[in-house]
Parts: sequence; C-alpha cells; structure tokens
Amino acid sequence: MTAFSELLSKNGDYVTFRDNAASREFPLGLVGLPNIAKAIFIAGVLADTGRSAIILTQDEPTAVRLTGDLNTLGVQAVFYPSRDRSFRADESISREYERARLGVLGRIIERAESGERRAELSQAEQGGLPTHSAEIGTPPGAGATPLTAGGSDGGLPTENNGERKNANRRATIPHFTLHTPHSLQAVVASVDAAAQFTMPASFLKNYTVILKSDAEAGYDRTIAALAAAGYTRSDMVEGEGQFSVRGSIVDFFPPDAPGPVRVEFFGDDVDSLTYFDPITQRRGEKIQKMQ
Repeated sequence: MTAFSELLSKNGDYVTFRDNAASREFPLGLVGLPNIAKAIFIAGVLADTGRSAIILTQDEPTAVRLTGDLNTLGVQAVFYPSRDRSFRADESISREYERARLGVLGRIIERAESGERRAELSQAEQGGLPTHSAEIGTPPGAGATPLTAGGSDGGLPTENNGERKNANRRATIPHFTLHTPHSLQAVVASVDAAAQFTMPASFLKNYTVILKSDAEAGYDRTIAALAAAGYTRSDMVEGEGQFSVRGSIVDFFPPDAPGPVRVEFFGDDVDSLTYFDPITQRRGEKIQKMQ
C-alpha cells in the first residue's frame, strides 16, 4: 500500500479522513465515492495509521463487495453477516450464518488478546508494568476504528438463526483464511448485522476449545463444544458444519477452513491434528492450531 499511500497523501480529503482516524474522532463517514475508491481510502488509512477497523455499510451485498475489494488490496478483512430468528424448532434450519458470525467474533477476541500480549511484552522489555490500554485489534468500543462506508443471545454459544429469506445469499458468504490470528485488520458488516445483540466475549471464550498437537484439549469437552457451536453430528463428515466421532477420532468441518479437520486423541491429549479429504478420508496437511 506504499504507492497508494503516497498518492492519497496528496488528496486533502484523504488526509483529513486519515488524521481524524488517527486522532480517534469517531465515527467517520465515507460517502460520495465509488465502492473501489472507498476500499482504497480505507486500506490507505489502515496502512498509514496501523489501526484496525469496524466498517459498516448500508446493506450486506455492499459489505460483501467491500470485503472482497479490501482483500484484493492486501487488507486482512472478514465479513460479519446478519442473522434471522426462527421461532420454531426445525431440523432443516441452517447454521451457516451462525457459525460465520461466531467465527468472526472469535477472531476479534483472539486478535485483541494477541495485542494485549504484545503490549505486555513491550512493557516488560522496557522495564515497566503491563498495561491494558486499547490498541490495534481490540473489540468494538475498546479502541477499534468504527468507519461507515455508504451508509441477545442466551444459553450456549449458538445464535439459532433460521434459513435466509434470500436463498441466493448463501453463495455470498466469503471464506477468508487469515495467515495469523493477529493479522485481522478489518471487520465489515451491514448496519443491521452490527446492531444485533450477541453474547459477551467472556461467554464465547468459555465455550471455545483450542486444539494444538501434543496438547490437552479434552475429548468430551471438544465434542460438547462442537454440538454447542451448532455443528450437526453425522456418521461421516461430508460438508461444512458437520462433525463425527469414531472412537478416539473426531472429524469436523469449520465454515472458514479450507477443508475438514481430523483430531486424533490419546485420552484427553491431541495426538494428531490434520486436514483430510472428505472423499478419500485420507489425512492431509498438518495443522498447528485450530479453534
């Protein structure tokens, strides 16, 4: 983004927008520009200020397009979808959007925690005490930059959303894989999605299981966490949102992963953590960490 930043720095409106973001004069509105120009402005601000952002749009199609444009420009951005409520029990209810929302919330938490750890390490190296001031990557309301571009969950960590009214919307959920948890730079959502209540961060953390090779995770706790997160138990994992249990092997398919995941337990310890081919059932690439 160096070339973009150099060009944008010659534009007075961009400089004002960037300086307001740097001085935390929120919220900031970005209107009157084509969609790609908005993406360039936002990418430039994130690069120049080193901050992360919560970006709100007038509707979900705009949010999906903006997320894609930001990724094309090298910004690690994810799309946060809205949800509908279902007032009746239905086995055919899809939990795709529920899992997508939980995945983004989990990334925000992990990004915030990685930022706190870096701050503590920096303080320790300087001989000072750890601080917990807001910084890059903190959740909304705690230091992240809210930008507008064009315009209560209870119980277990599941948002219980029903099938979408627009069936074509299913294909618009982008699956973005971040290189590292702390690489998250932007969360893009419609105003409706951002206004919907969700669970407290502490509640989600309590029901999050982190899987690492040669580390304890808890066999029963992992199975319970998958069920609580809305995964459907099946004899064999064939698609996203499913999980299966065969002896000491637990398979599941996260919606934001490139493929299904296989966990082989030795007691409560993770003996092996890999992707696998759902057709041949053969193990593939090893995974260092999965949550």
